[in-house]
Amino acid sequence: MVSTTTWNVSGMTCQGCAGKLQKVLGASFPDGTDITADHQSGRVTIVSMADIAEIDLKDAVERAGFDFGGRA
Repeated sequence: MVSTTTWNVSGMTCQGCAGKLQKVLGASFPDGTDITADHQSGRVTIVSMADIAEIDLKDAVERAGFDFGGRA
């Protein structure tokens, strides 16, 4: 079953930041996970067949240098 979740992430100020976050998250989660970061809205949308634990996402976001704000 495909799951789509949207999360708040602060600290993205440009498209380069969004790209960096997408790259870090893409390396952190299973193949087939689609990640879209939008610096203008401050949100990350994840479409995945696998369950992604909130704590794992929070850790990956913070490793990338951004602030995790929880579910949007």
